[in-house]
Amino acid sequence: MRKTILVIISVLTAAGCASSPRSQEAPEVHVSTLRLLPAPDGQRDFGVTLLLRNPNEYIVEVDSIDFSIRLGSEGFLEGTIDNVGAVPALDDLRVRTTVSGEYVSSVSRLMEFLRGPESALPYEATGTIWLDTRPRRNLRFEREGQVPLAISATP
Repeated sequence: MRKTILVIISVLTAAGCASSPRSQEAPEVHVSTLRLLPAPDGQRDFGVTLLLRNPNEYIVEVDSIDFSIRLGSEGFLEGTIDNVGAVPALDDLRVRTTVSGEYVSSVSRLMEFLRGPESALPYEATGTIWLDTRPRRNLRFEREGQVPLAISATP
């Protein structure tokens, strides 16, 4: 009887290990696009697209992303993207949101930070990826790079 119980426990333990990933790498988060949107109330709104790159060989279910983006070594844009969804295995997912920022008092100030022929701004992005798991888990991210800036003339 004791041997039978040990065999059952061993089989259940092995089955549980086989069905769940042993390790999970955090998806890479890149700021893909940044768009300065016109705002009639004087507030600066930015359209932000984040690119999530899944380095894992399985789908990663993401509930939400909390992020902070530092542009041009000063000022921050902060936001949350809810209901992100599934990031395919070894693939990318783009998610978009609009955030308000008091970072820039004028477009000309923002243009001072542009570098290179691509009209790209240097950025530092940090935040938390909240996984759609029970219990709820999170993964931190940090990324530096450059993001192209587009300026919308109309809302």
